[in-house]
Amino acid sequence: MTRSTSNLACQILLALIPLGLTGFFFVNVQDVPSRNTLLIFLLAESLAVAWFCWRLTLPFPESERLPIHIPKTRPVEALPPIHNRPPLPRAPHSHRPLEPQRPPARTSDPIPTTPKPSLRSPKLPPLPTLSIPQPGRTNTRTPEPTPRPATPKPIRQPIRLDDLLPPAPPKSTPAPPAATAPKPRPTPSSQSRPLRPAMYANFSEPSSYLPASIALAELKLCADILSLGYACAASDGPVSTEEDHHLLSWMWCVVENTSKQDSHAFLQRLTEVADQSKMRGKQKLDAVTALGEAIRGTGEKKLTQAAGALCGEVIELDGRLEPGEFATLSVALKALGIRNTKAAKIAKDLLASDDDIVEMMEELGIDDSTQKDDRDRILSMAWYRWNTRMEVAKGQAKVEEIRDKMRLIQRIRDLYRELD
Repeated sequence: MTRSTSNLACQILLALIPLGLTGFFFVNVQDVPSRNTLLIFLLAESLAVAWFCWRLTLPFPESERLPIHIPKTRPVEALPPIHNRPPLPRAPHSHRPLEPQRPPARTSDPIPTTPKPSLRSPKLPPLPTLSIPQPGRTNTRTPEPTPRPATPKPIRQPIRLDDLLPPAPPKSTPAPPAATAPKPRPTPSSQSRPLRPAMYANFSEPSSYLPASIALAELKLCADILSLGYACAASDGPVSTEEDHHLLSWMWCVVENTSKQDSHAFLQRLTEVADQSKMRGKQKLDAVTALGEAIRGTGEKKLTQAAGALCGEVIELDGRLEPGEFATLSVALKALGIRNTKAAKIAKDLLASDDDIVEMMEELGIDDSTQKDDRDRILSMAWYRWNTRMEVAKGQAKVEEIRDKMRLIQRIRDLYRELD
């Protein structure tokens, strides 16, 4: 018996695949040793395919066929016996009413009765001993004393003013009417220039380079410049005495450059602006921008430059940079039209002159070349370490020292946040 035709074709096709690949490589390869090797493989594969095709055409040997086992007799299958169990009689059905019956009452311990409180009889005070009434009327009350008759007071003679004044001279001629006093007139303002106090005399800062003559029309401009200076002074807290002295010295420089007639008006108005600005406190950046733009809008270049110099001098006055000062100075100079590099230069000089900041930066290894992310990370880790040390510190002096370190680190973080 031979195999099926479809199986033979598939097997022959699979056998011819390596033969075809070898022939393909034999045709395309140009190298002589390789072609000789491929020719040997090609002949061997041809012989193998011929032998395989001859082998497939042979029938299966008889020993490979297994006979089908057919049993001659089948065992009789016996079903298990079924026991016939008769139904058992059930108990008769007892009909129950639809309404449930109340369970029998359970006996419980009687509730102990509360004893009634005994009523207390009120204790009355003993009755007074009364005397037996006697016939007749008796007056047990003490008679009231009879008031004495009022003594009549003597009638006083009325006192007249004419009796006290000397007698008037005889009226011969009518007296002339008294002359009316003239109405008080306002005293004219002094035409002399107000005297500059000696404490404000030695002021020679770049902000004092003002125009030689300042007209009355520029009073509002000078008032805005003074308000802007006080806004920069109040950016780090209340205005200090040194800052107030510096601004008042600049105010007197303005008064000195006005005419004699306008000097009093300038002095009065600028003094009012200084008092109001000191009481106003820290200003928002929008208000600082509005003041700077108003000053720049006037077109007075010399006064605008004086305003920028005054703001920088107020910030540099205490020799250290506090959080909020750089932001206010930067906004003010930008509104005045001055380059922001001046504010950055002032901030850099103040940071370099602050010994506490320089010492802390050297301790933490931070310099100008440190990246922003690295600097923030170093400052955050330093603040965390000092905070951890404060929890285990002993003694009030040690705790205060650690708090000063933490305040300094937080101040450096705030300053660099503004500078960035």
